[in-house]
Amino acid sequence: MSFGLRSAEFAQLRLVGVSRRQVLRATGLDIPLALPWGALAAVVVGCVAVLLTTSVLASAVVVRGVEPP
Repeated sequence: MSFGLRSAEFAQLRLVGVSRRQVLRATGLDIPLALPWGALAAVVVGCVAVLLTTSVLASAVVVRGVEPP
């Protein structure tokens, strides 16, 4: 573990009953990941949808022989 603690220090904390989550919280590394991953997935899906739509519209314009503005 590289949370600013050596593995021996971490092992000692675990021996006295300190949970891994408590160690992470104390070192500022306890980040709830459920919300950020869901939001990131929504942004990625949205960007892919926009890119695909733009690509399809651009190819339709080129096929018809109309120059885009």
